[in-house]
Amino acid sequence: MREYCKANPDNQEALYILSTLIRDEYPSLYKKLNRTLLIKADRYYDEALQVVSPLELTQKEFLRLLYGLHRSLRYKDAERLATQRLKENPDDKRLKIALADTLYRLRRYKEAAMLYEETKRYLHAARSYFRADDEVGLMRIVTLTEKMKGPTPCSALILMGKQYRSHGKTDKALRFLRKAYRNYQSCKEEALWEIAWTEYLNRQYLNAAYNLRDLYNKYKNPKYLYWLKRANSYLNLSELSIKTPLDRESFYYSLLNYKRTIKNILLNQGNNSFFFRLSFKNNDLTSVYLNRINALKEAGLRKYIRREILFQIERNEKDRKALIKELFNSGFYRDGILLAKRFSIEDRRLLYPVTYPELIGQICKELHLDPLLLLSLMRVESRFDPMALSRSGAKGLMQLMDFTARRWAERNGIKVSFEEDDENSVFNPEINVRLGATYLKWLLERFKNPFLAVAAYNGGENAVDRWLKELKYNGIDEFLEMIPYEETRLYVKKVFSTYEKYRSIYLRPTLS
Repeated sequence: MREYCKANPDNQEALYILSTLIRDEYPSLYKKLNRTLLIKADRYYDEALQVVSPLELTQKEFLRLLYGLHRSLRYKDAERLATQRLKENPDDKRLKIALADTLYRLRRYKEAAMLYEETKRYLHAARSYFRADDEVGLMRIVTLTEKMKGPTPCSALILMGKQYRSHGKTDKALRFLRKAYRNYQSCKEEALWEIAWTEYLNRQYLNAAYNLRDLYNKYKNPKYLYWLKRANSYLNLSELSIKTPLDRESFYYSLLNYKRTIKNILLNQGNNSFFFRLSFKNNDLTSVYLNRINALKEAGLRKYIRREILFQIERNEKDRKALIKELFNSGFYRDGILLAKRFSIEDRRLLYPVTYPELIGQICKELHLDPLLLLSLMRVESRFDPMALSRSGAKGLMQLMDFTARRWAERNGIKVSFEEDDENSVFNPEINVRLGATYLKWLLERFKNPFLAVAAYNGGENAVDRWLKELKYNGIDEFLEMIPYEETRLYVKKVFSTYEKYRSIYLRPTLS
């Protein structure tokens, strides 16, 4: 057992079992093992806490413990321990930064900002003051960083401009954004976009259109083309007209075809009928590989199947595509996608595969849900890794938080466990996808809008309700561009960009 733990130091269950076996015979080793489990701050944290005090840890170990508690979502515990340790070491800069990170996670942005400022983490301080809606604090960071080099002064100016814009102070906003554009080469694109967006929201369509045209001509981002077309729809000026169509596989194409997107997703027209027919038929793999892989499957050695296929992919360029397909057939979708991208395999179905076709097809049929939307969301959330675990604690294919999984399990009469190896574990694809799909369907019915539903899946339905009430927007496209949480704003764009790619690969050839 001791040899196994040496070879597998990340296996917490093995470490815990060993610690219980040697408790009385080897007290020093027992304490050492519990010290390791304490630092990991995971499933055996509470038991280890009875044996080892966090204050016994070295500074490096203590910092690892704090960020481990972040991963376990135990922010209050992290705050309490960091505050306690700081009383003994009031000048410890790294500890202050860790406490600031903790407070930021707890959304106590003003307190986090002050600690970041004290430790001269000015970019973090600027972001925190922006989140705290503190003009005075953010202006202080702008003043402190204006003579610095690097991205910090430019980012502070842009955040200051965005904050003034959110308060309706357009002239002040444009002054700070233009200063960032003029003075800092590293952020010219971001600054010019914020200038154009501020002008557009203030109905200065002519100025916005010229800036958007310059942005699109230089950077070719479909976002700039979409908003240029929207600005010019009010102006109808030929010199601002760009005949280039929007990329058919972008989020903005979904937005431009808003009524079609609504029809396909809310009414579920056209995407379910062909879905059951989509799966890989791998006839390209040589019998030598197949025999070996099949033998491993029959022996139930799933881990070794993955290892064997990955080994052969590195060695055999000729059979690489067929081996990646076999990864998909064996359920290792995430590995297959990463390798198809790494080796530039031309078959786009390897980058955007139809995973778990029978499971997804059946669930979508029962819920009257668009399977391509569910696939797109799943790909963005977890890259189809059933054991995915985010730093915020989201789990499985659909990246469900524990409270979300419990909520929808109770509503559907499903028993769910949060242990990896249990039969009804939240990591079980059948349970995870069903709970996530049920939640998504509820959001679609609640908001009557797929863009808002996807935003709520990431940011929460209460947050979306609040934004709909507080933001000043004219149309769903403006609202989506104004979502305050950058993560949620980018998430919606990624999901619908992926959705258009799935339509392009699987649905449009069928229709044609």
